[in-house]
Amino acid sequence: AVAGFAGLSLIGAAVLSVLLSAAALPAENMLLARFTPARHRSLAFGVKYVLAFTTAPLAIAFVAFVQERTGEFVWLFLALAAIAAVATVAAAMLPGERRRRPVPLAAE
Repeated sequence: AVAGFAGLSLIGAAVLSVLLSAAALPAENMLLARFTPARHRSLAFGVKYVLAFTTAPLAIAFVAFVQERTGEFVWLFLALAAIAAVATVAAAMLPGERRRRPVPLAAE
């Protein structure tokens, strides 16, 4: 959506895009903290940041590679759709919440 703007409207759209992206980070961190065991929480956050900082440059290189080889972005979108499908299947295979049996209380 930002690609359709120019000049001052481009700057405004870019600022809005960055703000909306940054607004999702607290929710992402809360979900990560909620669903990781306490003993592995620091490892989970470390892995998250390493993945974030390594995948961003790889994504830019991938976009440049596809554009250079094909001259269009159709194959990029197909590759992203395939990655999204794999992620959806992987998410569907995650285990559900464990049901805890109530612990019987001692008789008074």
